Amino acid sequence: MTHVRAFEIVHDDEVVECLERTTVRLPLDDVVADGIHSWEPRPEARRCRPPHSHAHLFDPSHEVAPLRIGRFVMRSSGGERLREGVIRVREPADFAPWVSRTLVPAEGTALRAWLRTQGAEPEGPGWDRRSRKALRRLERLLTPFRGHGSTTVSDFPGLYGTGAEGCFELEPIEVPSGRPVLCRTSHEGVEVTIKRRLGSSGGQVPLVQRLRVSADDGWSYFDGHTFDVGDDLDALPERVRAMMDERGTAYAPSGVPMRPLSDLVPTFIVRPPSRRALESIDGPAACPPPCAGRPALLFPSTDPVPLLGPEGGRRDISDERRGSYGVS
Repeated sequence: MTHVRAFEIVHDDEVVECLERTTVRLPLDDVVADGIHSWEPRPEARRCRPPHSHAHLFDPSHEVAPLRIGRFVMRSSGGERLREGVIRVREPADFAPWVSRTLVPAEGTALRAWLRTQGAEPEGPGWDRRSRKALRRLERLLTPFRGHGSTTVSDFPGLYGTGAEGCFELEPIEVPSGRPVLCRTSHEGVEVTIKRRLGSSGGQVPLVQRLRVSADDGWSYFDGHTFDVGDDLDALPERVRAMMDERGTAYAPSGVPMRPLSDLVPTFIVRPPSRRALESIDGPAACPPPCAGRPALLFPSTDPVPLLGPEGGRRDISDERRGSYGVS
C-alpha cells in the first residue's frame, strides 16, 4: 500500500469543518489511476488586493491562499485532544461561540498565539472580556470577499473562511477503513518516491528513488544508479512495483531530472570538516584547490550526478559497504 499524506475529517457541522493531518495507505494502482498524491505545503501565495481593501483578504480572482497547518486543542466527549490540521469556517457569524465551546487556548496552539497578537491572555477555563472581543473580530476577517472565494487570517495558521463551499484544495477519496479523507488529485500523473540514506556513521548520502507515471500510463524510474522507462504500467518491473507499493509515498509530479546528468562531471567531493580539522585551521588556506578558479554549478547530492572513481569509471554508491560520499 502506497503512503498518501491527507486530511481526516474529525468534526463537521453547519459552522465549521475540522481536518486533521494524517497518512493513509492505498494500492499503487488506485493512486496512479486516480492521480492521488500527498498534500504538501506550498510557498506563500502572492497577496493580491486593490487599494483600501481589507488587509487580510485574498482577491479570489488571483491565486488562493495556501493551506497552512495549525495546532489546536479541541474539547470532545472523550476530553481534550491536541490536533494538527485545518479549521474551515462555513458560518463566520457563529464561529466565535463555537471557539468558546470547543477550542482551548493552550500554550503552543495557533489560537493562543493569535490572541496574544490581539493583546489578550485568557487564563483558566473561562474567557476574559478582551479575548471574547478578539474572537468577534474573526467574523469580519473570515467572511469571504464579495461572497465567494476564500479568506485567511495572516497570523492565524490553520484557520480559513470558505463559506458554504467545499475545501478549496482537497478532494474526498475512499480508503479501506471507510473514514472520510481528503487529499490532492492531479490530471498530470503521480510521482512515487522512497527516500533513504546510504553510508556509514561517518557520513551519509541522501538517495531518492523515483517512479514517475504520466496520465497516459507512461512511466520512468530512477534509483540513483539505474534508469528505466516504459509506455505501459503493466511493463513496470515487479520488483519496482512491489517496492513502491510497500514503501513509497505519492506526490505530484516534480521537475527533478530523472536521467543522470551525463554532461556534468564532479570535480571534487565535499565532506563536512571534523572538529579536529576545524581546530587545526590557522587562518585561510594558503593554496586553494585547482578547481576553485573555474566556473561551476552546484547541485544537491539528491540529484543524479554521476560520481567517477580514480580511474575515470562510474563509481557505484548503491552498496553501503563502500562508505559514504556526498556530491555537490
